[in-house]
Amino acid sequence: MDLSFEIQLFIESEQKRSNGKCGIPVTTIQNEFGIQYKELKPILNTLHQNKKIIAKKGLNQLLIFIPNK
Repeated sequence: MDLSFEIQLFIESEQKRSNGKCGIPVTTIQNEFGIQYKELKPILNTLHQNKKIIAKKGLNQLLIFIPNK
């Protein structure tokens, strides 16, 4: 399975678990998949350009959300 798709599914499942109220920190995604930020950033950029995710600035870090449909 494509890593980009797996990351998108992970973000969706985590957001559903929180009833769509909480975004996923980039560090959580890194830890879950065991990849460094330099590997993750192009994947997140592609997902963002394809409107699969949105990023919002949280209190202490960037949070990733699935856009409302």
